[in-house]
This record gives sequence, structure tokens and C-alpha cells, in this order.
Amino acid sequence: MFKKISKLKKFGIFRNFSWDEDTPDLARFNLIYGWNRSGKTTLSRVFAACEKGSIDFHEYPKGGEFELEVKDGSDVDHNSCQNIIHPVRVFNRDFVEENVFFDSRGSRTEPITYVGKEDIESAIELQELQNTHQSLESAYNAAQQAWRDKSDQEDYFRRSTAKQIKNTLGIHANDGYRNYDKGKLKDRIRQIGIINFQKLSPADYESQLISIRSDQPEFLDPLPEYSFKIQFKDRDLRGFTEISEEISALLSRSVVAETVEWLKDDDELNRWAEEGFRLHEAKDEKEKCLFCQNDLEKGFLGLLSNHFSEDYKNLQENIDSVIQCLNRLKKERLSRENQKLSTELRGRYKNKEGELNAILEEINDWIDQAIAKLNEKHGNPLQAVERIQPPVDYGSLCNDLIGDLNQIIQKHNLESRDHAEVVRKAKERLENHMIAAAIEEEQYDEISSSLDSLTEDKETTYNELESNRRGILDLEQKTSDIGVAVAEINRYLEEFFGRNEIVLGLDSSRKGYVIRRNGEPASNLSEGEKNAIAFSYFIVKTREKGFDIEDGIIVIDDPVSSFDSNFTYHCFSLVKNNFNEAKQLILLTHNFEVFNLVKNRWFSLKNQRVEKRNNLTTKEKQKNLPCGFFMIRNEVKNRHRYARVERLDETLRKFDSEYQFLFSELNQFLDKPGDDYADYYRIGNMARRFFETYANLKIPTTGDPRNKLDQLCKDCVQSQSGTVSETEKERLYRLINEYSHLRDIDSALKHKDRSEIKDAIRILIKVVKGSDERHFESLTDCLSERT
Repeated sequence: MFKKISKLKKFGIFRNFSWDEDTPDLARFNLIYGWNRSGKTTLSRVFAACEKGSIDFHEYPKGGEFELEVKDGSDVDHNSCQNIIHPVRVFNRDFVEENVFFDSRGSRTEPITYVGKEDIESAIELQELQNTHQSLESAYNAAQQAWRDKSDQEDYFRRSTAKQIKNTLGIHANDGYRNYDKGKLKDRIRQIGIINFQKLSPADYESQLISIRSDQPEFLDPLPEYSFKIQFKDRDLRGFTEISEEISALLSRSVVAETVEWLKDDDELNRWAEEGFRLHEAKDEKEKCLFCQNDLEKGFLGLLSNHFSEDYKNLQENIDSVIQCLNRLKKERLSRENQKLSTELRGRYKNKEGELNAILEEINDWIDQAIAKLNEKHGNPLQAVERIQPPVDYGSLCNDLIGDLNQIIQKHNLESRDHAEVVRKAKERLENHMIAAAIEEEQYDEISSSLDSLTEDKETTYNELESNRRGILDLEQKTSDIGVAVAEINRYLEEFFGRNEIVLGLDSSRKGYVIRRNGEPASNLSEGEKNAIAFSYFIVKTREKGFDIEDGIIVIDDPVSSFDSNFTYHCFSLVKNNFNEAKQLILLTHNFEVFNLVKNRWFSLKNQRVEKRNNLTTKEKQKNLPCGFFMIRNEVKNRHRYARVERLDETLRKFDSEYQFLFSELNQFLDKPGDDYADYYRIGNMARRFFETYANLKIPTTGDPRNKLDQLCKDCVQSQSGTVSETEKERLYRLINEYSHLRDIDSALKHKDRSEIKDAIRILIKVVKGSDERHFESLTDCLSERT
């Protein structure tokens, strides 16, 4: 709910208003009293901005600013009025002008009336939509035919391309390509994008065809790594570097022996002599030569024994051992069958295999050279042999290549394991290739682009046509079904007037209303009758879906204008019966009868609330009352009227008489110090209304105000107030006649002394007191009773 209007700036005559601390907050039910032209309708436009969620409407004061404090803290202003939480509905003069409209095109005997802003706009808009319908329909038909032609061309492309893909790739049972169709092709093109398809090279195309037609390959075992290690003298020689070092040591090793000179320099003779010496040792023959059977010279075998010493023998044994190990290190060329590999892997495997075999040949050559050197040393250990060249790191080179070959085998095995996935990817590549080829051949990118453009044109023209159709149907619905609210509006009008005097009925085309008065067409409605129709329509609108009255805020500005007292009561009854459940109700009125009816009703609610909570303090009781009573005051400063909202005057709060209120206002005007007083229009109207009421009470017979003034002044001659002079009488008459009508306010401000109005008010009080002192005292007593 709204708590207060915190600020109004440049808002009509609310030039610079802020909510005074002495003014209570707005309550659930709020009554705001103000004279005509005091600013009530201007004030209602603050709430109208909240209803519209915008200040962009004609009646909004140009440059006007406002701030509303909301009880839940969600305050709004002129820049954020669209953020109001609770829905707002406003009835004011603007609502009447927007929602009661007489169609000048209707017949004079039965003028067609539209009730509701939407109905008024619909009648004009409907004809405009009907005028454009035929041209929109022709445009749509042309766009649709162009789209069909291009769509057929695009459809043929997809059907023929999909058939080619199906025939090429749908070769396996339970394969999705066996059901490949134009829809799947469309999805594929949408997924990849026309410009992103790439054709395969002829070789790649054949390779992918081979893949999809291949069976699952066998699984291959990986190759073991080579180990280049020998055991010599109870220790391991790891790798060719250590082996080479040991061979070099053997080749350069010296033998401790008594050398036989004739054997030393002849390797062949030395080996032959050693073999014979070993044979004699083995047969234990020490006397005769086993070769020639002649006696051996004494000491000859001893000489050979010293020559072929243990050290000599040991060296030869070491050489034999190393040669045996070297022979075992030789590796055979790799000649593994690799036809089981895929074409791609087969070539890679062959290249790596060739590199490995080349290194194995180098290893074997080096081993053969090392063995030859060792054999040379073995034949004559007494001779030093040239050292062998150290090898490269053959072990690392071989095993790196073994690793490369095993990676190829592993890839093969993965492909074997994932053969189905390999085939799937191959089919996907082939599918993309065939789509790319078809796109290029048929220039599908141009077909698709044209189709997209034609589709957009078709959809645009269709949407325009459909919008036109919906608009026509909607407006025809609004105008043809306008009678839905007729019964409700007529029911409220009956409550307004107390009888079925003014009745709305559908015209012959069921697209508007014919208003009848007592069964006859009502061609000239008064402003009050228009107001009654508009207010009845307003009530119907608050009952529509989308607006919850228990969660809504209702603002009503002068629901009656020129009704008699009976109509006024019916209007009050409508407000009470229809908006009693509103979350918040703000009622602004200048009609004193409406003011008193509402005030008394709400005071009873107020008293009920106080009785139920009599344990509260007076301040707490006032704070918790459901009703608030306010008034709009006008003041003139620097020749400009300023309006403000204040707490309701105590006289108006306490008494039900406008007459008493006017007397109070006139006295307050006289009591104000200085020149800050109400403007001519307001005080002139008040003085005139007070004088007319008093004069009619005293002199109920017919007669104009001037004659009644003359009569009352005669009654003053013998009173304590004294005689009213002709000059005083003229001043008073000008106040209640000329100033109250405000014929030329600018002239009056320029040529009349400001004190003249106060003098005229004093003369009026003098006339009342002089003509009926007892009555004057009762009015004065009312003023003294204010709290």
C-alpha cells in the first residue's frame, strides 16, 4: 500500500509539495476532500502513472516529478513507476474521456457508442486491418509458391545424395546407413555446416573404402627388447661399451712365460707346438715324440711347459670364453610377416624394420671383427694385437626401434580391438566426402541460401498475414462480443439512477452500444450521465481477470459530478459494495454529500477498530485505524496557486455541514496574518456559497442574491453590529458575485487592494451577525468546539 506522497515537484499546482510530518500516513481507506480546481484530478494522475507503468501519457504534467513511499519499502517515483508491486486502477476525468465515445458515423436516430478505450480504438483499427488484408494475402501466396519451388529443388538434392550414401555405406547388417534418408542428411548438414565439408584425396577415399570392407584383423604380440649382456669372470658385462673394454684388455694382455724364441714369432708354429705339448700332457708321454716316435731331448717338454705357462693357458681360456659369448650376442635379421597390418601401418612398420635390420648387421659385423682379433690373440698370446674400435650404443638404438615397432603393433591391436569404431569413422569420412562432392556438383550452398531467404520471406509475410488475421479476429471479437459486459454495466447504472432509465444495448451489427433513455435513443447525454456510464464500466474493469481487487489499489476522483442527492447515495453505495475489499482505496471528492456519506461510513469502521483494541494508547489507536481523512488546500504565493495535501480540517471531520465548514474557512482567512491568503477564485466561491446558504435559510422565498442582501442589511440596522453602509454592501456584493465567478482574475489582482477581500469577508460576517445574532453565536460555538 501507499504510505505517503513524499514529493510533488512541477506537478501542476503542486509546485513544490512534500508530505508534512503532522499529516498522518495514508491508511487502507482514504478520503480526500477538495474544491473544484483545487488539484484533485492532478493528484490522481500520480496514481495513473503507476497504473500505466509510465509517465508517457498526454495528461501527465510536463516535467512533473513525484515520489511515493510504499509501506513495504518498495518506494517508486516518476522514473520507476513501472516497478509498483500492487496493481493500481484509477477513475478520474481522464478515464471518462478515454472510455466514452460517440461514433459520428452512426445514424442520428441511433448513435453508436463505444464504452472503453479499447473499444474506441478497436472500431477505427478494425477497418485499417481489413483494408490491408488482401494485399498481405497476395504477398504471402507469392512468397509461398517461390518457397515451394526452391524447396522441391533442395528436397531432390537431399534424396539423391542420401540414396548414394546409403548404397555405398549401408553394407553391414544392423547399420544405421542402411536406413539413411534425406532427413538424416539434413541433420548432418545442419550439424557440420555447408562450408565445412571436405573431400578426400583419391588415395584416402580408396583407403577408407578398404577399411569399411575389411574384417577385424588378428591381434599381434609385441616384439621383445634386445639384451646385449655377457657374463665373464663371474661378472656381467652390460652393453657394448663394457664388452669392448674387456676385449681390448685381452688383446693387450702380456703373458708371464719363458719364451721359446723360435716359437715366439711364428704364430702357426706356436699353435702347432702348443697342440703337441698339450697332447703329450694329456697322454703323459715324456720320453718319445708322439709324432715321430723318436726320443725327446732331455728337458724339452720342460722348456715347452715354461713357454706354455699357466698364464698363457688362462689367457687363451678367457679368449675362448669371450668368443663364445660374442657368438651368442649375434642377432638374426628381423623378418616378421606384417601383411596383417593395415595399409597405413604396414608402410611405417617396414621402414622401422629396415632401420633395425641395418643396425643388427652393424652389430654382427662388429662382433665378427672382435672375434677375429681375439682368435689372432689366441693363436699367439705372446704377441700384442691391435685393439678393436669401440662400438656405438647399439643397445639403445635397437630398443628405441623396437619401441617404435611395438607402438605400430599396439596401434594395430587397438584398431583390431576397436575395429567397429574404425569402420564407423571411415564411413563418417566417406559420408562427409560424398556430401562435399554433392554440394560442389549441385551448388547446394546457393540452393540452401536461397531457400533460407525464401523461408524468411514466407515466414515474414505469413506472420504479417496472421498478425493481420488475429488482429481482425481480436477486434471483431471485441466489437462483436462487446455485449459480454452489457448486463453488468446496466446493473450498475440501475444502482446509480435507482431505476432502468439509462440502458445500454447492442447495435444491429453487435459492434457497439446503443444507449437508450426510457426505451428511446439517448442522443444527448449529460456530463453526469456519461460519468455514470464510465464509472459503471470502471467497476466492470476491476472485476476482469488479471486484476485481484483484494491485492489492488483503487483511486477514485469524483465519481459523481452533477447528480441529485438520490444519485449521490447510489454512487456511494457502489463504492462501498464494490471496493470494500480493496487492499487500499483512495477517494477524492468535492461533493459534500459524498464526502459526508463516506466519512460517516468510515468513521464507523474506525470506531469498531478502536473498540476492539481499547487496550492501546490513544496514539497507538490512531496509528492502527484503517481510515485516513485528508483535504487539499490552495494558497497563493507570488501570484501563483500552490496546492498541498493536509490532515482534514477538524470542522469538516467533526460536523457534517458544509455550511459550518465554509464559516470556518472564512474566519480562518480573516485570522491569517500578512498577505498570504487563499486565491480569489476559492475564497470568492466559498463566500458566495456561504452567503447563498445563509440567505436561503433566512429568506426561503425566490429572489436574486442582490435583493436578499438588501433585505438582510435592513435587519442589521437595529443590531449591535450596526448599520451596513451602501459602500460596504457594494464591496460584499462584488465579493460574492464578481470575484466568485473569476471573470478577470488578472485584472482583479492588478487593480484591487489585497485588503479589500478581507474587508468584504468582515462585512459578510457583520451581515450574518447583525441579521441573526443567535444564529451567528451558534456558528461561533462550533468553531470553539474544534480540537
